[in-house]
Amino acid sequence: MSKSFKIKIDKRKIKMILFELFIFLPFFTPDYVFFFDSIGSAIEIWKILSAVVAIVVYLYRRKISKPFLIMLLFNLWLFFMTIIRDGNMIQCFKYIAAIISLQIGIEIGLKEKRILIKVLQFCFLIPIVSNFISILMYPNGLYETETTNRNWLLGYDNTHVQFFLPAFMIALLNWRDKKNCSSVILIVSILASVFICQSTTTLVGTVVIMLIAFVPFLKKCTKLFNIRNYTIFSFASFFLIVVLRVQNIFSFFIVDILQKDLTFTNRTFLWDTTLNYFWQSPIVGYGWQNYSLRRAMYSSNSIIFAHNQILEWLYLGGIIYVLIFIYMCVYMNKISKKHRNNENIQIIHACFLVLQIMWITEVYLNPVIYIVLIMCLYANRFVEEIDIPKGKNDIDEKCIN
Repeated sequence: MSKSFKIKIDKRKIKMILFELFIFLPFFTPDYVFFFDSIGSAIEIWKILSAVVAIVVYLYRRKISKPFLIMLLFNLWLFFMTIIRDGNMIQCFKYIAAIISLQIGIEIGLKEKRILIKVLQFCFLIPIVSNFISILMYPNGLYETETTNRNWLLGYDNTHVQFFLPAFMIALLNWRDKKNCSSVILIVSILASVFICQSTTTLVGTVVIMLIAFVPFLKKCTKLFNIRNYTIFSFASFFLIVVLRVQNIFSFFIVDILQKDLTFTNRTFLWDTTLNYFWQSPIVGYGWQNYSLRRAMYSSNSIIFAHNQILEWLYLGGIIYVLIFIYMCVYMNKISKKHRNNENIQIIHACFLVLQIMWITEVYLNPVIYIVLIMCLYANRFVEEIDIPKGKNDIDEKCIN
């Protein structure tokens, strides 16, 4: 007697996976790929199509969430000032379109969170493992630029954290949901790459995430370790180090732990220059200027930003731009305040803290790093059902129809 077996295929989930992959994949392309003009041009076209499809699908839903509006306001102010200041509108638009596309992909993916996390992990897994292989094969660098030979598939080693940080967060979330080999491979590839490249700052950030996310004592200290205090730490660091220059007090951490000199490798010159420009237009800033102008501003052939994120935002959009970011952080704290003890929330917020630490001396231009902020805006959606009081759902479902 023959038996027939039917394989049940969930078409809705398959459509979701294909949609998420189409939206995400072009923005996870390694820098090295763009050395090949034809492939690079195809990826750029894919990015445009991804942004168009994402926006059309999102608007078709006729529901605009508050997190989306906050991030949209944050980016529209930058674009508005770029237009007013006759800046590089094309580059600014591409940057904003990438961030918005990533956020739409994540927000729509919240309907199937498990699929979302697995798709994101897959998107990170390919470039990061490939980059790790390139490090093993070419320990002295895959290619040279005018400034360094420490370049691999993901680009200059100091910028790898743009992929590593959000990828580490996604891998930990996926591991908590279901222990699997792909999460282990991704985490091991990240840690091994960091050790081989001797990226001290990234290593410190990784240790911070592991401590806050897994050490029982620290996990319980949510009155100290929370996104409100992380935001305060970020702005306190900016005022103390960048503005007031009291880094001598932190000499142990700066010199011995981060292995940087007290001028942060001459970053103080960049800070002084940017502050001088900021005081000339403190309210609205200058918008996204052409890279040639920024290089001339710093008297450099390669430097195009302030090497401190808050200072960079002050230059780009003035005090108004930074106030929008502060409001974003207030919202992040509000939606997750009742769930600080949740491990998923702690992992996401720990990555936010690490990002603030990185931003003290760096500015990252890859939109992928914004996945950390986007996940913070939707952190309460990753709280397990058992952590939500019966009959009450505090998830912000407010929409504009």
